[in-house]
Amino acid sequence: MSKEIYSHETLPGGTWFRLLRLSPAPRGAPLVCELVTTQLHEAPSYEAISYAWGDPNEKIEIICNNMPFWITVNLHGALERLRHGNEPRVLWADGLCIDQLNDIEKGHQVGLMVEIYRKSECTLVWLGPAWDEKGVEITFDLIDKTTHIANVEYERRGRPDLGHFITRVSSIAFIQDYLHEKWTDHNMAHLTNLFEKAWFSRIWVQQEIGISQQAVAYCGDSKIQMSKLVLIAALSDHLFGVATHIEVGRLSNALSDFYCSFGNGTLWLRESTLLEYMATYFLETHHSRNFEGRICSVLECSRHFHASDARDHIFALLGHPAMKELVEPDYTVSLSDMQLSLAQRMVLKSSTLELLLYVEHDEEDLESSFPSWAPQWHKEVVRDEDWIVW
Repeated sequence: MSKEIYSHETLPGGTWFRLLRLSPAPRGAPLVCELVTTQLHEAPSYEAISYAWGDPNEKIEIICNNMPFWITVNLHGALERLRHGNEPRVLWADGLCIDQLNDIEKGHQVGLMVEIYRKSECTLVWLGPAWDEKGVEITFDLIDKTTHIANVEYERRGRPDLGHFITRVSSIAFIQDYLHEKWTDHNMAHLTNLFEKAWFSRIWVQQEIGISQQAVAYCGDSKIQMSKLVLIAALSDHLFGVATHIEVGRLSNALSDFYCSFGNGTLWLRESTLLEYMATYFLETHHSRNFEGRICSVLECSRHFHASDARDHIFALLGHPAMKELVEPDYTVSLSDMQLSLAQRMVLKSSTLELLLYVEHDEEDLESSFPSWAPQWHKEVVRDEDWIVW
């Protein structure tokens, strides 16, 4: 007789959500966890996981509430890495805590995700297994030291004009010497391997990291503060001379839009003087734009990220305050209906037609019934101008 497989019980609605209590065990032992339901305002301390799903068809069995359940390989790797050896760990991960077979629940829980990540003690970013454990260790150590030097130099120079400092950061003699000595071709190859991790191109990272109070990134056995990864992303073009890491540029530009939305409230920004000042700079620039321009900027950025469900190019941006006024997450609504409804609401709220600047068409659209005036935010657009990474 086959074993009974775990299936999620229906949530009551409102602010109810699930947390997973991961049982302690030594590395290599089977994963055992328990899902518990609670309300956001009554939830115990927990940490939220940010990870790339990977192939949804490749799954590994775990034990959930004393029954077998299957999760993606990458989530399995994350839980195995984050599991404590001697005490339970309370976590939140969408692949387990949301019933992925229930579109109505998915939509409701996506609407709560802003608060889920905001209320977590820390967001644990799982970049995936190491391509080489020593290589990751060296890379994280170099990022740590390079960002420290940049922050110290910015402070030592009396916090000069931000744009002037960043564009000339690699010409500072001390930094220049350090780059030549430490960032060899071999170590630059490790950095490339790091930023080729699928996590950096996920659409959901904008919200998950942009609103988190604290964030730490894990790759294999190594870990690093997220603030240092974001800072090296923001400085990479100017430090290394060429914009080789397009995924880094995407992340830096995307997070700038969330800096604009949430200011300096995100605690992990305060780990770096340079990041704090970048947030202030983007905030001041952002406020000079009208409502529609701000929303379009965020949606435009989403085009350069990947989503397993095209509707997530919209739903993953609900952390932006203005987006809540425009769309409700509903996975029972088609992509075309969702995009048309969003366009209509944007025009009505702004009383301008600025969103027409973001309309692009390809050959598939020639025979499509989708209105020609509404942007399709899931389609990546190749523009003439370069991405600006700082």
